Amino acid sequence: MPARLKSNADKEWTFFRIMQVLVLALVLLALSLYGKYFDPTITLQMCLQNPQKYDGALIEIGTETTVREILADGFTIEQMGKVVKVVGKTDNIFPNEFVSLQVVFHKGPWLELKKSHIAKYRRVKIAVSVIPVLFVFVLFFREYKFRFRKFKFVERRSCRT
Repeated sequence: MPARLKSNADKEWTFFRIMQVLVLALVLLALSLYGKYFDPTITLQMCLQNPQKYDGALIEIGTETTVREILADGFTIEQMGKVVKVVGKTDNIFPNEFVSLQVVFHKGPWLELKKSHIAKYRRVKIAVSVIPVLFVFVLFFREYKFRFRKFKFVERRSCRT
């Protein structure tokens, strides 16, 4: 059985698909660079690196932030290995809980609490949310496989009617 020669139409579609992926990747890169340089989100790490610049800035803290200990006038949080004191109400806040905070940064460094949210069972929710994604992947790859030469997904032979 002779090998099937690629037609010009097949080559054009393969080139077109590769160009689509490259254009979308460039758009994603451009949006990421725009966010970094023209509209950066102020993070706790940025405030700790340059306290003079960010003194009095309102920031949102939520990435892997845990309560270390409860104090008389507030509590301490840990984020990415840094421990910072938060001054404010400690209602319903306990050690080792994940929290999201809206705070005002003060050089020193310490934080003035404006709003807080306790993320109960955060790790469990993340683990449970992965199950449907894995289920969809299994169903998809049982029916389709990726062809690198054509740069597209094709049906498996067992699925064809």
